[in-house]
Amino acid sequence: MKALHITALWILIIACNSDSKIKERQFCISNALFKEFRLSEITEQITYIPLDSEILFGGVLRVELTDNNIIIGPNGESILNYNWKGKFLNKIGARGRGPGEYQFSWIFTIDSEKDIVYIYDNHKIIVYKLNGELLEELSTNQFGEMFHDVYYNEGKIYLGRNLNLGQARYHWLIIDTLGNQISYKHNSIPSFKTGFRGKGGFIKAPDELYYWNEFNDTIFLLSEKGYQPFIFFGQDEYRKPHDDISLENLRNYINLDRIFAIKDFFIIKYIFGEYTYISLIDKNDGSVNIINKNKETFIGYAPGITNDIDCGPDFNPLFYSSVYGKEFLITWINAYQLIAHVESEAFKNSTPKFPEKKKELEELAASLNANDNPVLMLVNIKE
Repeated sequence: MKALHITALWILIIACNSDSKIKERQFCISNALFKEFRLSEITEQITYIPLDSEILFGGVLRVELTDNNIIIGPNGESILNYNWKGKFLNKIGARGRGPGEYQFSWIFTIDSEKDIVYIYDNHKIIVYKLNGELLEELSTNQFGEMFHDVYYNEGKIYLGRNLNLGQARYHWLIIDTLGNQISYKHNSIPSFKTGFRGKGGFIKAPDELYYWNEFNDTIFLLSEKGYQPFIFFGQDEYRKPHDDISLENLRNYINLDRIFAIKDFFIIKYIFGEYTYISLIDKNDGSVNIINKNKETFIGYAPGITNDIDCGPDFNPLFYSSVYGKEFLITWINAYQLIAHVESEAFKNSTPKFPEKKKELEELAASLNANDNPVLMLVNIKE
């Protein structure tokens, strides 16, 4: 039964700031139980957006939203700009190694007020207008570090670092839009030998920004006043060690994939043993619940939240964004997978909470070609 309790074993304390004092909350191991949890508990609306197939790609690595645009970091393509109906508008720059070009199409962030895109790539930040116009390049060579995540907020660019092969100078670095250093936090973990790159980066939430990495015991809350501990990870036999472990032994430890923060819950996705898990931490009562798992560990087969809204595919959250004052969790599904799901007997015999939405999904699937680009699924989180 230890797999049932793995989340509570690993996540022991949530710390909240009250008059600058950290208040600890303890999680009981017995709280980590399987619980039936459906999508209607956090939303009443799913928006499906089929992406124009003018430029074909095989998957989505990042999504950012503005009031009028959806910016996609696709697999194997340049960053692409769409409107909210999924119509392709333009490319933003191009992949390559020359001036104004980038190798990675998923490390970018948006200044939605000025329609500016900041792309981090190999010791530089490339700045574009949303229409694709190149504005400038900012060197980050002076900081002597490669970063793995980027976030823009109110004139500041936050660069996040994971532990790449057990080494890192920073946890994060904050610069202005001219490339000048504002502040930073040094990595507190001594270098160690490993063949793996630990996951980590920023967790976005309304008016909040967190930082985490897989080998640290703390998730930090970043603010104008600096930073403070927010969540502490317990030390137990399932924590991935600061050591060189084999691929075979990797399954003996928790391998974090993603963390999201929404109004009432932390959503945590991780791999342990032969299973991929998705779990919830309730912010109100501190309960820990595993809501789904899947024996396949490839991300395309990761478990999702049961979709009782329209009985469409289970919702496997991959991205977070906020726009119009609303929170969205976002995922994508291949067109052929969506078609197959709607044609399945399980879907045909299903009874959703909103039958009219099931009908809309049937109409959408009928309009798709199996070779079309992926379809985005946007879940609007209840207020």
